[in-house]
Amino acid sequence: MHSEKFPALAVHEFKGCCPELKHHAFVRTKPQVIDKIKEEVIVKKVGEIYSSNEDILEGPSNRRQIYNIKARSQTKSQVIPKANFADQVSALEELQHTMPFVKLIVRQYKKVPSVILYTEEQISDIKRFCCPPVTAESTVLGFDKTFNLSNIHVTVSVYKCLAVKRRSANDHFIFCGPLLLHGNSHKDTFFSFFPPFIWTTDGLSSSTNSWQRR
Repeated sequence: MHSEKFPALAVHEFKGCCPELKHHAFVRTKPQVIDKIKEEVIVKKVGEIYSSNEDILEGPSNRRQIYNIKARSQTKSQVIPKANFADQVSALEELQHTMPFVKLIVRQYKKVPSVILYTEEQISDIKRFCCPPVTAESTVLGFDKTFNLSNIHVTVSVYKCLAVKRRSANDHFIFCGPLLLHGNSHKDTFFSFFPPFIWTTDGLSSSTNSWQRR
């Protein structure tokens, strides 16, 4: 009728019967049904639970809902209750008797206990590479206090292992030495790690001439 005004416009009319539309409504599962499924997933399989509760109003929406309920139930059953500070200290003391790596636990008034960790092999390497005779090749024993593990600090000692070399860089590997786990950076805390003593295979002993010289 108005082709001169709307030359690029076309109007189409479709004739026929409109198909029946299916409405997809979300039906919330009743709380008592959820509680029933929680009890059944302990002793029954998912397929068995779904086949016995196929009513959309009185049963689960689909199999996936049952799988999700079962997964959440298993996750909750595996949660370990949080231990208090006394439990953590007791566990730490137990480690000192079962793990040779835990050498010394230092307790201070109203402070988090400090833990000194090392192996006999590390001490032997430090004596060998950091405190050799004056004429022998030696390396530096370094320390870094910048590491944090959760709520505690970690002071790490490192040294170069002069017994091995990296082929690509033609340099010695850096090895980890004794570690200090501590909750603060007070002088008394570090004194337990840097006293006028050195680490030995028998524990802490007086400084030797080689240590004083280095």
